[in-house]
Amino acid sequence: MLPMNTIKRIFTYLGLSLLVVFVGACSLSKTQTYHTAHAETDSNIVIALSGEIKENKIIIDAVMMKNDGINGLTVELSYNNNVMTLSNINKGSALSSLDFLTTNTDTDKGYSILPFKINWSGDENDKSTGKLFSMEFLAKDNKEDGVYPITLITERGKSATYIDGKDTKTRNVLVGGVQVEIKGNVLQPNVEKIPNPDIDNENNNIVLLVSLISGGVVLIIGGAVLTFILLRRKGKKTWTKVK
Repeated sequence: MLPMNTIKRIFTYLGLSLLVVFVGACSLSKTQTYHTAHAETDSNIVIALSGEIKENKIIIDAVMMKNDGINGLTVELSYNNNVMTLSNINKGSALSSLDFLTTNTDTDKGYSILPFKINWSGDENDKSTGKLFSMEFLAKDNKEDGVYPITLITERGKSATYIDGKDTKTRNVLVGGVQVEIKGNVLQPNVEKIPNPDIDNENNNIVLLVSLISGGVVLIIGGAVLTFILLRRKGKKTWTKVK
């Protein structure tokens, strides 16, 4: 039978280890950030939007996140033209092998013409990803307070095409969105992403659970080592050498 002092040390060891794990797990759940890729869907094309505010200008990037290969793509810009107006489009590096075309801007309305569409077309499939284009908007004067979305409209089954042998087929397209907020006729500093669980599953409980378990293992090991060291140091004050 183990001596009473040894049993007390074992229970103290286990108790301190569990305490370290509990405190560490609470801290982990509050401070750790988990990033997950977009959810797998039936779609073969995924486009995400992000942006920033620079004084009275709204800059939005459209990024191709997933691309199984297309030779044609058409998207239509959707925004509230009573609050802002499109002032410029800058082509990105994605789909660079395809021809890039937008709605005619050589009119009195320029980029503010509606509807405004962007098109890519070519004879071969392009599988590139990355920035498709950047959009620049100018906020208008006397803007009403509110939250205003900026998105891209696609037509299911028609927006994206690809070449399969001698046939031209279609791919589905998923597009994310962002929104800007106006308070007191002033653009707020952050461009918020509109949640879309099909594109960006930020509340992936499986990833969170795995992360917590992994963190818990580390904490258990760390707690065990820490507790062992503390008990060993404490024991050095009472242990005596056996003669």
